[in-house]
Amino acid sequence: MVGKRPWVENLPISPCATKRAAMLTAIDKIVPKEGGDTGLFDTALAAYQRVQEGWQAGVSNSVVIYTDGKNDNPGGLDVDQVVAKMTKLRDPNRPVRMIIIGMGTAIDREELEAVTKAAGSGGVYIATDPAKIGEIFLEAIASRKGA
Repeated sequence: MVGKRPWVENLPISPCATKRAAMLTAIDKIVPKEGGDTGLFDTALAAYQRVQEGWQAGVSNSVVIYTDGKNDNPGGLDVDQVVAKMTKLRDPNRPVRMIIIGMGTAIDREELEAVTKAAGSGGVYIATDPAKIGEIFLEAIASRKGA
């Protein structure tokens, strides 16, 4: 948390092709918040808006979110609110792909899929075995296509 903001940017937006090592380093630094209680939906919306603001033609404008699959943010957005806001923001001429990687066994796939559907494209990938997170990440990234 940064004040009341339920997310931290670990790495600025950058191309995967040139920043792969930095991305892998950033992934290794991800530390789950003790006790959970994460603002998944507020974070998803903020990331989606950020990518939309910097949208570039000819590249895969994407958001990748790692989550325990639960939105625990009292006073924050609920699934219906984030879906409504994201659907309203969606611009088919400037697509943003939303990739959500759920870790663990308490994932609410239906909610996560509602968010990726609201974004217009994307996918939900689940890693129930922590040892498989690297494979899941590569599968998710490989699913992206140019705009």
